[in-house]
Amino acid sequence: MNKGIKFLYSMKFAIIILIIIGVYSFGLVAFNEFYPAYTQKMFVEVVNSSNNINAEYSEYIKGKDISKKEESDKLQLEFIRETFYKDIHGWSDLRYYIANNFLQLFDQFKSFNYRFLLAVLTLSLSLCVISNTKSVFYRVFKPQFRSLDLIRGSKHALELKNDDELNIVSRGFRRFEKEEKGIKLIYLVKNSLSFSGAYIVHLGLVSIFLGGLLISLYGIRFNSTAWEYENTLLTESQKEDYGIDFKVTVNEYNVSYTDGKFLFDREGYNRNGYGMKMVADYVSDLSVIEDGKEIKREKIEVNSPLEHKGFTFFQANSTELMESDFNSIGEKIFDKAKLNIVINGKSIDLIANYRELTPIEGTKFSLLMEDFDCNYLQIYGPNERAYMRDQEITLSIVREGEIVGRYRVFLDPEKDFEAIKGIKDLDSITLLELQPFYKTGLEISTNPGSLFIWIGFLLSSIGLVFAFYLNYKQIFIAKFKDKNGKGSIFLAVNTKFDNDKMLEDLKIKLGENR
Repeated sequence: MNKGIKFLYSMKFAIIILIIIGVYSFGLVAFNEFYPAYTQKMFVEVVNSSNNINAEYSEYIKGKDISKKEESDKLQLEFIRETFYKDIHGWSDLRYYIANNFLQLFDQFKSFNYRFLLAVLTLSLSLCVISNTKSVFYRVFKPQFRSLDLIRGSKHALELKNDDELNIVSRGFRRFEKEEKGIKLIYLVKNSLSFSGAYIVHLGLVSIFLGGLLISLYGIRFNSTAWEYENTLLTESQKEDYGIDFKVTVNEYNVSYTDGKFLFDREGYNRNGYGMKMVADYVSDLSVIEDGKEIKREKIEVNSPLEHKGFTFFQANSTELMESDFNSIGEKIFDKAKLNIVINGKSIDLIANYRELTPIEGTKFSLLMEDFDCNYLQIYGPNERAYMRDQEITLSIVREGEIVGRYRVFLDPEKDFEAIKGIKDLDSITLLELQPFYKTGLEISTNPGSLFIWIGFLLSSIGLVFAFYLNYKQIFIAKFKDKNGKGSIFLAVNTKFDNDKMLEDLKIKLGENR
C-alpha cells in the first residue's frame, strides 16, 4: 500500500503522465486536420451537401428521446458533426469513433481524458506536497544542528578565537542553541524561507490544477450574438439551460479601425469595396435587466468584461451584416454615414445615422439617410463569404421640416453624382465613409475554479522568488573545552550558491575586527 502511494508522487509516475499527455496531444493534432473554426461553417456545408436534409435528420433521431431541448440540441450537433466528417470529408467510421469517443476531440476541455489527467496530476502533486510538508517545515522553522565531527570534517570549516568573534559571526542571523554531551551546538540561519521555494511552487500547481478541474466539471461556457438595439442577447432556452435569471440587452455596439475611419471609405475604394481593415477595438454597451429594471450598464471590450451573478460576458467577435441577414433584422444595413456638405462654398463634415434626422450646423438644412443599396462579391476559400461593394445611399434634404430634394450618393469616387438642382445655397454632397450594421458576439462563462487558479499563480510566483532569488545561509558551530580545559570554537558554513565565497567573506569580516 505504502509503495503504491509513494509511486503516485514519484518521478517515474510523473514521466508516465507526461508521456500520456504527449500521446494525447499528438492525437488531437492528428485528428484535428479538418476541424472547423465555427460550428456554423459545418452546418452550412452539411445543408449545402444535401437536398433532403430534414428527412435525413428525421431518420437519424428516430427512436431517440428529444423531449428535452438540451438533448435535442445535442443530437442536432452530433448529426452535423457526423455528416460533416464522414460524408463531406470522407472520414472512416474508425477515425470518427476515435476522434469523437476516445480523443473526444469536439469537446476537449469537458472530456473524460482531460479531467482524468487533471485529476491524476492534482492527486500526484497533492501527495508529493503532503509527504514533504513536515521536512520543509522543519528546514524553515526548526534548527538543524550538526555534530562536532561533521563540523570539523567539513571542507568549509573555520576555527574562531573567542566569544567576541562568535558574536560577530552571529550578527544578522537567527540563532538556536543546545547542549549535547558537554558540547554547545549553535545553529545560525538567514533567509530560511528559501528552503520552501520548491514546496510553494508545487502547492501553487496543485491549486492551479484543482481550479482547472473545477472549471471543467462545473464551469459554463457558451456564445451568444445579437444585433444592436436587440433585447435577445440571451435566448429563453439559454437562460433556462444555464440558470440565468436576468436579461441582457445590447444598447449600442461600435467597431473602430486603426485608420480612424469607418469600415468602407472613399479613399480606400481601390480595395474593390471589400472594406478589409485592421480592427482597433470592439465595444458593446450592455444593460443588465432584472424585474424590468436596469440594474447595471457597462461598456465592455476585449479584456474588459461585464460580470454579474457569477457570469462573465466577454467581447468575443464581431460580424457585419451580410445579404443573408436582411430578413432577420428588417431593412437596416448601414448604421452610419460620414458626409461632406458644401453650402455657399463652406465645407462641413458630419455623421448621419440611419433614418435619424441630422441637422447641418449653422444652416436651416437637415439630412435623412432613408435607403441604401449595394452589390456583393462572393469570395471563395477557407473564409468563404460575400463582401459588399458598389455601396450607395439615398439622402433626403430637409429644410424647415419639409423635404426639398432626394438624391442618390455613391461611395465609389468614379461614379457620377446626381446634380444638386433646385436647392438654393446647397452646392454638393459627398459620401466619405460608411459603417455597416454589426452583430456583436459575446462569450458567456462561469469559472468556479478561477480563484484557485489565481491563488496558484500567486503561490507559484512567490515560490519561484524564494527558490531562485533568496540565498539561504547556514552556519553550524560547536563550542567545547578539551581535556586540559582549553576552550575551542569551530564552525562550518553552507549556502545555496557559493560556500567558498561565504567562508571567505566571514574571514574578511573577522579580519577587520582582529
